[in-house]
Amino acid sequence: MSYVSGASQPDHSQALQELLQWIERRSISSYDIETGAVDSGRVFMPNTSVENYFQEHNCKRTKDLLAAVYPDEDAPPARDIAETCPRIFCILTLISKTKYIRFFTKRNTLLDNRLPFEARPKDFPTSPSDPSFFENFKKHQWRFCAPDLEGRSGRRFDDEEILPISELKKAGGGGSATVYKATIHTEHDRLRKAAGNCYALKTFRPGEDDFQREVDAFDKITGQGMRTTENIIEFCGAFEYRETLNIVLEYAEGGTLEQYSQTNQPPSDGKSIIDFWEAIFGLCHALHRIHESHLPPGVAGRRLVLQGSGTRTYGAPECYAESSRTSDRQNIVKRSIDIWSLGGIYSETAVWVVSGYTAIEEYRHARKRATDQLLTNFRDGDAFHDGSRRLPIVDQQHDYLRPDMHPDDFLTGHALFVIGKEMLHSSPASRPSAEQLVSKAEDVVKEARKLLNEKTSRDSFSGQPSSLQGSPSEDRFSPSAARPHLAQDPEYPERPGLYSTPRHTNNFPSHHVLANSVQPRAGPSVGHHDQEGFAPQVNESITYPNGASNHTINGQSNLPFRPAPPGIVTQRNEEPPKCTVGEAWEWYHDTKYGKDVKLPHDGLTWELEGRDHVFIIDDSRSMQPYWREVERLAQLLAFITKRMDRDGLELYFLTSERGYKCSSSSRLARYIRDRAPDKMTNLNSRLAADLRSYREQIDRIRSQTRTRRTSLFGRPGLVQRSIYVFTDGVWESGEDEQGQEAIFLTANKLAETGLERKQIGIQFIRFGESEVGRQRLEALDNLNETHNLAKDIVDTEPANGNVWKMLLGAINPKFDNDPRRVSSPTMYGG
Repeated sequence: MSYVSGASQPDHSQALQELLQWIERRSISSYDIETGAVDSGRVFMPNTSVENYFQEHNCKRTKDLLAAVYPDEDAPPARDIAETCPRIFCILTLISKTKYIRFFTKRNTLLDNRLPFEARPKDFPTSPSDPSFFENFKKHQWRFCAPDLEGRSGRRFDDEEILPISELKKAGGGGSATVYKATIHTEHDRLRKAAGNCYALKTFRPGEDDFQREVDAFDKITGQGMRTTENIIEFCGAFEYRETLNIVLEYAEGGTLEQYSQTNQPPSDGKSIIDFWEAIFGLCHALHRIHESHLPPGVAGRRLVLQGSGTRTYGAPECYAESSRTSDRQNIVKRSIDIWSLGGIYSETAVWVVSGYTAIEEYRHARKRATDQLLTNFRDGDAFHDGSRRLPIVDQQHDYLRPDMHPDDFLTGHALFVIGKEMLHSSPASRPSAEQLVSKAEDVVKEARKLLNEKTSRDSFSGQPSSLQGSPSEDRFSPSAARPHLAQDPEYPERPGLYSTPRHTNNFPSHHVLANSVQPRAGPSVGHHDQEGFAPQVNESITYPNGASNHTINGQSNLPFRPAPPGIVTQRNEEPPKCTVGEAWEWYHDTKYGKDVKLPHDGLTWELEGRDHVFIIDDSRSMQPYWREVERLAQLLAFITKRMDRDGLELYFLTSERGYKCSSSSRLARYIRDRAPDKMTNLNSRLAADLRSYREQIDRIRSQTRTRRTSLFGRPGLVQRSIYVFTDGVWESGEDEQGQEAIFLTANKLAETGLERKQIGIQFIRFGESEVGRQRLEALDNLNETHNLAKDIVDTEPANGNVWKMLLGAINPKFDNDPRRVSSPTMYGG
């Protein structure tokens, strides 16, 4: 028995104080894998840090420590302490027993390499004044005994051990397990040396059969040489700790496919789309390898699809149990259930590729609504089936995607056929095997690349771009300052005179026509419209007061005449029809998913027909908080107006001269989503360019009519134009009067040529509650009152306001609540 009589520790010494402070400073908090929180009071010290502290500078710190502990007697050799028991010294320091270090250096059983001491070693020294010497030592030793995590299964750690997990963040959970992103201290990571030492830690409660089932499956895969197979998450090990069973897996840095689709934008060109699908098709290869391993039925699909969440969303109909009586029955499952599950994932992936993550959410809601309407007590929520067959909404969703696909997307359409008609086939026997899927995927990718290359070659030969020119974030300036280059959606081929030649043919009579004269509407009635229209047809003509020409520019469209619905002329003091953004979205979803419903006050859509619809988006820094709302509202308004504009909607950003032609609302929304609102903006540059171009069209047609002596019958006329400006009004450069001059000039041009106010409308849609922005937009809206604007062509409406006012406020005075406008004697005001 060894002890030191009257032993005391000189804690006041500088060397010991520095060591104590260094231990506290360098100790790393560990995490409790039962709760996911920091494990209070439990910290660990990496071994190398301790060894370096004692050995650096030729063991100078160790010598200083020994001099403080043994000021008047011989001390053990400093190098012996530094190399064989620096952790022992630290533990003794924490319990004020450093003088006993000499006894540890004399026994091989008491050195660092024997830690931790589970039981008291027979040579452990004794302190007569402290009977709990060993218990204190054992309690404090765990800080310096963090275990290495190794790639083997079945290890059980002592409850007192402190796992070297320096960071733990919940990544998912539900059902039988919780999934964490765990960072293991690099010194104690003996698993696979992952980048950043990050792993997925899947934690089960004791008694969970799922834990052993997964370990067995991974062990079988590993045993067949598939440990590092591409597209299969690597199994790194399993262990027991306290009241938990744990599996350590490779951590996919990009997160789950769900997380990836939430935080990333879909591919924006043909090549990127193919590359993305090719990567996703890697799951077919992984599933094939798993099926080759002869794993227990359903294990593969469970691991690939449902891991960690226990969700039945992607479960096959043959696995469905309708009642609690049958839900506990062990379903007979085959590998075909994995094919169904993968088909469900691919179905949502196709939705994301075409329309983004919001569309996935809408798709899930639609499936949930469909299953909620089933007569049976269906318990699987947003599954892809009704308990026996594929839901019709799945086929409808696939059909809805096709018109909105990127013009260079030669793959998604083929993928949808395989997904819907084969992988999600209601009959298990009719689904392809994983091996067949691998072959189909390779063929689809090969064919898509071939078609894309052929198109690129044709376009290169003809001098036309193969697709939209780059992403919306790339500003491309046109040599023409009057009109920016517009990236044409290939669904609508570029035509000569895109801006100078309107799309509709109009009649130009050779006799004088009085401006603003009322013309009766002719043509068949349209019975499906509601009763909310407001104005009779007005002849949109230009008459020249100076008599230079007896010709008139007739702006009336040659579209089939549509009569205004009965009762359209209403009193001015009536409230205008209203449709909230929420109501419009409800209509949007119902329409998307096949319901025969109408937008509230649907009869008003006739006022939007035959017009150019232009979206101008403020992409300044101040718009960042509203960017998602901007994208959503623009998509909604574009969905309403896209069928009214036959050559495609136009999209511009305030900070770029480049424009985009959009044949679909989802594509317009994608351009906005891809744009970063991080610049300084000025309303003048973008709005002035568009209005200047329109005035030039008026002058060009006016000049042509003056120089011709013959009838201009059949000459194309001037297309009416609606401009929607999405902004918070907080423009970061220029004066408060931004946009006013361009609006004055345009209004004067309409008055000078006898055109009506509805010829062009500028609708500001306001985001946020900035008082500066509100005042600026209201000043523009009130120009007719404050500055005697020749034609009132401006309106403003908050982004959460009346959808019909956003669309018609600038062209129909019924929606424009300015006092002066309301008192105007004519419906469209001269």
